[in-house]
Amino acid sequence: SGSCTVGKGVLIGGQVGISDHVNIGDGVMIGSQSGIPKSIPAGQVVSGSPMLPHRVWLRSTSLTGRLPELNDRLRALEKKMKTLEKVLEKELPA
Repeated sequence: SGSCTVGKGVLIGGQVGISDHVNIGDGVMIGSQSGIPKSIPAGQVVSGSPMLPHRVWLRSTSLTGRLPELNDRLRALEKKMKTLEKVLEKELPA
């Protein structure tokens, strides 16, 4: 990256990519392999590509392996909702 400004006490993990003209505030922590497309205010902890607050990134990555199961559950719930809506339309005409 060119023309980026890094504040005091910043920790940057390995293989981090930072866009041009980005300002990184004092005390920021950036997790390894993160992509930094925009400036980060002082004191923040970020991870991921594109960057997210670290806790949000942890929750997101923990769900990745369960996405197929969650998708199946969502589709089953949508199907049940359609069935219930049809029943209600018959019982309670508009």
